[in-house]
Amino acid sequence: MSENHKSNRVTGAVIAKHLGITPATVSRALAGNPRISTAMQQKVRDTARELGYISNATARTLVKGHSNIVGILSGGLHVERTALELIALDAELRKHGFLPFILYTRSETEGIVEGARKLIERGVDGLLIIGCTAGSIHELRYQSLTRLLPTVFVDTPLAGHDIHMVDNDYLGAYREAGDILAAKNRRHIHALIKKNADLNMSGLHDSRFDGIISLLERFGCRDHAYLQSSPGPSVLCDLSRLRQEYTATVDAILKNDPQCDAIICNDDDIAICVMGLLQQRGKRIPDDVAVLGFSNVQLCELVTPQLSSIAHQPLLVAQKTIGRLLELIEDPDSKPVHIDVPGKLINRQTL
Repeated sequence: MSENHKSNRVTGAVIAKHLGITPATVSRALAGNPRISTAMQQKVRDTARELGYISNATARTLVKGHSNIVGILSGGLHVERTALELIALDAELRKHGFLPFILYTRSETEGIVEGARKLIERGVDGLLIIGCTAGSIHELRYQSLTRLLPTVFVDTPLAGHDIHMVDNDYLGAYREAGDILAAKNRRHIHALIKKNADLNMSGLHDSRFDGIISLLERFGCRDHAYLQSSPGPSVLCDLSRLRQEYTATVDAILKNDPQCDAIICNDDDIAICVMGLLQQRGKRIPDDVAVLGFSNVQLCELVTPQLSSIAHQPLLVAQKTIGRLLELIEDPDSKPVHIDVPGKLINRQTL
């Protein structure tokens, strides 16, 4: 079957035989070579379309020296924030004449390194890596993968690494949220933090976590609870245990600190669950307890009251990322830079 499939593929030689011209003429016509008349170019293209010809991207890359394809390594596709980043990156790449080749990977070092190797073998012109651990960075550099082609790390909570990186900075947004809480005389503030990574790891930097801790310290609070990380999307995993954990944590906060008047969550899914739990316990939001989420998912506007949240700016992240990638394609030896994109406080009804 595979031999039949292979023999049925329409090549430049097939088009040449059909038209009674040489394969070289077909190749030049498809490439728009001015040595071939406009009429012949159109005739070759029409015939190619009729016969179902598909160009060989690998061969074209070898001839031109570039593919106009950018590889994107990403995990967490079930997370709305990551999905929005991918959509924005795709739009920005296409604006500059590139197509994305998206490869899903988990955050484990082995998956990221293997994914990078496969994309490089595909002949992509550049590489974007969304979310990456410190161990993955070291392994990618050790195997010289990021030196083989322009590479930009996106939304990666790492510091102190000699890499090209575009990251989100949420400290300013959390300061703004703190100003609102201070103006409303909030004093008993707690935080619920879903711990997706080891925040004690050397070189790891997460401005979302830093922003929450700085907000707590501003009010002289030290109360924050770590929650287990979500095991994955609900289509694959049973999330009922997470709700049980959230319920137990909220009840513990209200029991140990009856004056609790604000809860800061590092994810909107936690915040929305917390809102429901507080309302079940007779708490008014925000009159009794203010609630702040993170990520600004669409559900923030659909719950009652509408959830205030810290948002990232995927369009600006994409513009900065692709801008840096294009600079690297032109000058691969340019000095690594770290570009910060500020987050935004979307203040709705829960602060």
